[in-house]
Amino acid sequence: MANSIVNCLKEWGLQKIFTITVDNASSNDVTVKELYKKLTKWGTNSMYGTLLSSDWEDVKKLAKFLEIFYKLALKVSGSLYVTSNHYFLEICEVVVYLKQLILNENVLLGSIAKKMKEKFDKYWGDPEKINKMIFISYVLDLRYKFDSVSFALAKMFEEKVPIIAKIVHTYMTSLFDEIKRHKAGIRGSDSKSELEKYLTKEVENEIADSNILLWWKVNSPRFPILVEMTQDVLSIPISSVAPECAFSTGGHILDSFRSSLTPKIGGSSSVPSRLASE
Repeated sequence: MANSIVNCLKEWGLQKIFTITVDNASSNDVTVKELYKKLTKWGTNSMYGTLLSSDWEDVKKLAKFLEIFYKLALKVSGSLYVTSNHYFLEICEVVVYLKQLILNENVLLGSIAKKMKEKFDKYWGDPEKINKMIFISYVLDLRYKFDSVSFALAKMFEEKVPIIAKIVHTYMTSLFDEIKRHKAGIRGSDSKSELEKYLTKEVENEIADSNILLWWKVNSPRFPILVEMTQDVLSIPISSVAPECAFSTGGHILDSFRSSLTPKIGGSSSVPSRLASE
């Protein structure tokens, strides 16, 4: 662990270290001792030396930089509210932010952002490999729909937008048809035009986030099949861990919202990861 942290510091080009924060766990005692030795050899220690004004400016910029990702972790890792319809937009904002930082005149932030963008692209660089359900949940939020999806895709993938938009539309249509086959007994709506009717309907920007499900409930007679789809898609949890675990190296324990296991069995799910780390 200590070696990994030191490698990151070298990779980021940090010459002076003010502080390093770790989890309050006994398993980190050895790491802290090793870091103390390595940072002393680095040319500094935990007792002496002060930061220059330029160093404090870098600290301020890094704090603002990390705040973006901290807020993102809180938004997509909550268990008391639905986040699937927000997830794609949050990811898009991260891409835009990283692209801006890469062009930043601050060399430190630019180099960090560039390396983060490279790692980001390993997971999100190929739009055809992204789970299409992320886009569907975004479209089913009547404040966004396909126009907003195309706009967000343009920010992320630029020239690939027409291809990806077509893939998303095809996927949504096939999902709609699948639900329609299983709900063949539904009456009172022309199922063939139901999807097109919703997609061509103007977005409703004034609807509050908490009223989206209420809107679908009220309009269920008009969109009976889409309501079935919405109930399934918007209830999908985005993260399997709590926000406090997002940046933790400890074992992740599933809470009662994310697991149907009993607390005793759910708690034991972190044992393999602990054994592997030891």
